[in-house]
Amino acid sequence: MGCTPSKTAAAAKVEELSNALVVEAEAVKAVEQKTDVEMVKETAQLKLETAEVKQKTAEVKQELKQKQELKQELAEVKQELKQETAELKQEINELMEPTITEVKPEETPAQSFWMGCCASN
Repeated sequence: MGCTPSKTAAAAKVEELSNALVVEAEAVKAVEQKTDVEMVKETAQLKLETAEVKQKTAEVKQELKQKQELKQELAEVKQELKQETAELKQEINELMEPTITEVKPEETPAQSFWMGCCASN
């Protein structure tokens, strides 16, 4: 019961094909693993970029909020100044009113003296 050369050659051929399939399967597995690693790496990079964008967005929103608060505060200060200016103008007008009405052309003692001298001539 010896092996015939044709059976041995066929067995060797089957074993060679089997080994080739194993090598090919391992190569496919390695490529898939490499692809998986690349995808994980790319996903991590995208997550990092997303986190950076979210952080920058939060900073910009905070700056915008601060600017809006400052704008509101500036508007309030302007309104207060406008009100105070109006009040001061009113106060000045009230203070000036009696002064204006009290100013009358009056004779001064010097005018009376000179008028008297000239009139006696």
